[in-house]
Amino acid sequence: MIKLAKANNPSANFIVKDCRTFNTIERKFDIVISGFFFPYLSKSEVIQFIEDSSKTLTRDGLLYISTMEDKHSESGLTKGSTGDEIYMHYNEESFLSEVLAGRYFEVVYSERIKSVASDDTDTTDLILVSRKIR
Repeated sequence: MIKLAKANNPSANFIVKDCRTFNTIERKFDIVISGFFFPYLSKSEVIQFIEDSSKTLTRDGLLYISTMEDKHSESGLTKGSTGDEIYMHYNEESFLSEVLAGRYFEVVYSERIKSVASDDTDTTDLILVSRKIR
């Protein structure tokens, strides 16, 4: 993905980093993209990532979040696309919006995409774009 992004945006700078150590970056960014890793994070890690993003983004900077939405109580072991068992954490838009608002973000775009997973279960992908307001 980074290779493709660099090809399409040669003047941009990209950093690949473990999201749990995001707070070690000592510079400001205009956008942070978090693509489908929230299902692998606990609630406290999601909150910390959003907090770290708020500290790292410039004013009016954007935070893009894509994740799988469901009730948190539905979190648990499931089979991944390779057949391996993995623990999936689900979050609801209301929870994410509350955390974002508490960290000086306003949601400027929201979309749900319904699909069927490899195990024939219905899934909902949630996309949120938030703007840092302070």
